[in-house]
Amino acid sequence: MNLSNKLGRIDWQVYACAPYAHGVGVAKYLARYMRGGAINNKQLIAVKNNMITFKYKSHQTKKTERQQVSLPNFTRMVLKHLPLKGKPTIRYYGIYHPTVVEKLNVARAQCKQAQFITAQLPTWQAMLNKLGIRLICPICGVTERIAAAPLK
Repeated sequence: MNLSNKLGRIDWQVYACAPYAHGVGVAKYLARYMRGGAINNKQLIAVKNNMITFKYKSHQTKKTERQQVSLPNFTRMVLKHLPLKGKPTIRYYGIYHPTVVEKLNVARAQCKQAQFITAQLPTWQAMLNKLGIRLICPICGVTERIAAAPLK
């Protein structure tokens, strides 16, 4: 039996979250999501030696966890969450979630559709290079390799 037939025989029930008793909860959720952005100042714990420590709520463990990353990686992580100009922000669920592309491609193959290929975003260095912009250190004349200096 192919995957399409197998999936078609299942009584599906999609669950996103518990229903709200009133619109106030929905409004609060949307306000936090739309206004809050990828991270807020309360989540930042420390900036030291070009490393940023922050806390976040894990959707897997449902607990607050800490993570420490380099400044360039932190910047990259935050920039990934910014919507493109003029494009709506969409959250993905199920086989359309970015972490389960392999399962999506199995389903697409069963439906004789082409594989979904995740776009590889260029680094900031590649974008500057493409635009013909070089960041040169005013002191030593060497091309800069990072876009920001550590906070003092």
